[in-house]
Amino acid sequence: MQIITDGPIIKLLLTPADTHKWATIWPCSVLSGKTLYAEFDEHGDLIDYVVEDDYGPITIDIPADEFTALTSDFLLGIIS
Repeated sequence: MQIITDGPIIKLLLTPADTHKWATIWPCSVLSGKTLYAEFDEHGDLIDYVVEDDYGPITIDIPADEFTALTSDFLLGIIS
């Protein structure tokens, strides 16, 4: 996991190990074992995100509650 601040922008990088570990508390996770890059503005609004598997960027439907719970848990330091 990496959290990078770039001015008012917060960038979150979660590795496959991070998302797999998190999936132990969210068993139906569609992000388990995937890489997630997410960027938020200073208000916490999502700017952009990319999901990757072993072959590169992919398009998947991510339930909003899963995305919010995952990114919040890591950004708030609940999981490290």
